[in-house]
Amino acid sequence: IGWLTKWLDKMTQLGYLPYKFNLHGHSYGGYLSALLAITHPDRILALFLNSPCGPESLPDDYDPTNLRMNPGNWN
Repeated sequence: IGWLTKWLDKMTQLGYLPYKFNLHGHSYGGYLSALLAITHPDRILALFLNSPCGPESLPDDYDPTNLRMNPGNWN
């Protein structure tokens, strides 16, 4: 989240963002928005999350070779 904090500070410094603002996040952006709101609650007026998700650990039997685009597996 460090890169997002740096971006937020820079955008505020340049005048593109006010110090306090409404934040909306969707999917993985919702996850990042929630992290930002937790670490900087003084910056967020309101937080809106739509279908937020976070990273999950991979199962023990995960095989990345099954993800190849193979028309034979599209059934």
